[in-house]
Amino acid sequence: MAPASVKTAADKAVSGLSSGQRSKLLAILKGGKKEELLKLPGVGEATVTKLQSAARAGAFKSPADLVNITGFGERKFKDIIKFGKTL
Repeated sequence: MAPASVKTAADKAVSGLSSGQRSKLLAILKGGKKEELLKLPGVGEATVTKLQSAARAGAFKSPADLVNITGFGERKFKDIIKFGKTL
């Protein structure tokens, strides 16, 4: 679990997405096929496995929940949020 300050920063970053962008990004995180997840910046095979396991466990209520996944640093998170702005 990420520290509260990291989670707060993540929530703030996600608030920069429109509700449609948040919904689309969340749908990819929750149920994206391997090919969709690999399109996320900085995501490779190992990260896809982590994301799919987290999704099966119900870990994603918001894209900000990415910060709770091992291997998601600030830069990768920001890159994915930037990607979300293109959805």
